[in-house]
Amino acid sequence: MAQHTGRQSRSHHGIMSTSTELLAQAHRHIDARQWPQAATKFAQLLQHEPTQFDAHHFLWQWTMQQQQWSQALFHAEQTLASKNDDVALHQLLAQTLQQVLNTDNGEQHCQHLLQQLPQAFTTRLAYGCWLEQAQQLELAAKHYLRASKDAQAQGFWQDDASTPPWLRQRVKSAMQFVARFRHQLFEQLLTPLLQQFGRDDMQRVQHCIAMYLGEQALQFADARQRPSFLYFPTLPVNPIFDRKLFPWAEWLEAQTDSIRDEMFNVLGSADVEAFHHYDSPEQAEHLFTGASWDAYFFYRHGAAYEHHLSNCPHTASVLKQLPQVMIREHAPETCYSILRPGTHILPHRGVSNVRSVLHLPLVLPGHCVLNVIDAHCHEWQMNQCFAFDDTFEHEAWNRSTQTRVILLTDIWNPYLRDAERLAMKQVIEAIGDFNRELETK
Repeated sequence: MAQHTGRQSRSHHGIMSTSTELLAQAHRHIDARQWPQAATKFAQLLQHEPTQFDAHHFLWQWTMQQQQWSQALFHAEQTLASKNDDVALHQLLAQTLQQVLNTDNGEQHCQHLLQQLPQAFTTRLAYGCWLEQAQQLELAAKHYLRASKDAQAQGFWQDDASTPPWLRQRVKSAMQFVARFRHQLFEQLLTPLLQQFGRDDMQRVQHCIAMYLGEQALQFADARQRPSFLYFPTLPVNPIFDRKLFPWAEWLEAQTDSIRDEMFNVLGSADVEAFHHYDSPEQAEHLFTGASWDAYFFYRHGAAYEHHLSNCPHTASVLKQLPQVMIREHAPETCYSILRPGTHILPHRGVSNVRSVLHLPLVLPGHCVLNVIDAHCHEWQMNQCFAFDDTFEHEAWNRSTQTRVILLTDIWNPYLRDAERLAMKQVIEAIGDFNRELETK
């Protein structure tokens, strides 16, 4: 083990030695005005240190002189990535982009760069401008929006102060273009619904879309509500919904024993998985503490787990008769939700108040609580289902020594009319399609 560590240290030392020597050689060539030789040494240096600033900065200028436009853009963006707070570099990149786009096939050079560096938001903005001028309006909107998201994620374009002066008007124009395009997209979506149901039935849907697009101020009926994605206005405020809103509640509760029998048959199977998947243990720590929060899924992000449904035919039959939110690639999340002893699901919020979260207890050892913070503390009771609005901050815990299991699914907010449910299904699917395509640009 010590020998391996020594080899690793010597190897690292060797790389550093080589890099230092290549850098020194490159600068000697620069001092001697031997530009091609300097370019060769800097290119070799990047094989050892792919983000080395001096190398990218020199090669940016060199490839521009050689009219090697794709390479010039690559080195320009890499230079800026190393010193993204350098205002002069932002201006030089803008000038480089203008020069590249004025050449033959300039847009292809931008495309090539974006394939290499998808997060290169300045190049993406310039490419979006070219697409807009070429009347490829949908593509332009998607590239503008992707550029904005990537820039803001890195602390840029959030306001005038975080936007380079020579880009401010271009960024504003791009965002105005996106706003107009998205408005037209939803207008096209709503036109047949307005014709089918009438303007009165679509009034709240139109209000919802206007707030989502930022055309109207976002106003919550209750300050405690904070959906992370989409807010539907003027629905009655109910952290925990009245049972009278669910005429099928007693029928569902009568199915508890049969559903529980099927649950026990699969509880120990390999198909039980984490309720959420995490890229790191630190991510999991933001959602729960303690043992684990697991699930046996029937639907996830709207996709059916056909094998699981066939393993639990009675549960599957019951689910079909509930008003589940069926939205492609979004909802429902339906499962046997398994909370291990000592686990605490930390405070969090749901994505939208168009849905309600339905719970039917199956295994309830006691000392298990759903706490809708600042609104209601609910201790699950056997043979009693209930639904709540998860856009209110909520948490749950199992302080017993046994596992707690409930049947969990997403159902429509009972205050939504049928026409509104149909409209919101189409609206959310359209948003999802637009955003998914955005990630591939």
